[in-house]
Amino acid sequence: LKEVGTVLVKFGFEDLLVRLRLTTLLNDARNLVGIKANEQGTRPGRVRMVMDELGVVFIKWGQYLSSRDDLIPEAYIKEFTRLQDAVPPVALENIEKALQGIMDSGDLIEIAPEPLAAASIGQVHEARLCDGQEVVVKVRRPGLRKKVATDLEILAYLADLMEKHIPTLSSARPKDMVAEFSRGLISELDFTLEAVNLERFGRFYAANPKVKVPKIYRSLCSERVIVMEKVDGLKFDDHPALVAAGYDLKELARFGAEVVFEQIMVFGYFHGDPH
Repeated sequence: LKEVGTVLVKFGFEDLLVRLRLTTLLNDARNLVGIKANEQGTRPGRVRMVMDELGVVFIKWGQYLSSRDDLIPEAYIKEFTRLQDAVPPVALENIEKALQGIMDSGDLIEIAPEPLAAASIGQVHEARLCDGQEVVVKVRRPGLRKKVATDLEILAYLADLMEKHIPTLSSARPKDMVAEFSRGLISELDFTLEAVNLERFGRFYAANPKVKVPKIYRSLCSERVIVMEKVDGLKFDDHPALVAAGYDLKELARFGAEVVFEQIMVFGYFHGDPH
């Protein structure tokens, strides 16, 4: 909590700590050597910088708020949509440690040293199984569950203070928002749920040649590891590459809309993060 207070003071939010009655926290932050308020830029921009510096949970919280244009002013929405959860990659030795059981079994025999992607929750590497099959391995960042639990507790505490001491925010019910956000984030930490979802979508589209769902290697998956078939492709928003490959963009858009509506109207189960 002291770390949160220090970052708030660093970016010029002493007034918020005063309104939340966190004066002891404010005094501690002021006494830290070298702490200077950064009040450059807009207030929404500085809120985004606070979230960025505080890491995983606060970045995810900003991303969550960016979808709540029913409650958050547009200037904040614009800033929060800029939040990215790309972070420096975890060292390969730590990734290999997390994969030790699979590698010892002989099922996974090779992993690429450079990650395909490193985000706030997981890190993705290309790998190869003992039968030569190319796969993609997603590993949860080490120590993440404990850090997330601590930060969510702090976020809930701050939300409670906001409802008590800032009347203009109480109508947004920050405690309820944090509770909903927390449930979603905690479920993201359990990769078993993601594996189940992949299998379910695989069944939905088993007979549709236009939709490719990566095969999941369920016996190699766990709460913190997912192993799936490697599938090459183009990003949906990379228009020059799609045109160069001979795709009809209008047809792609039409089919993409059909897929989404089918999930909502027919399957009653939709993919919330198609990118």
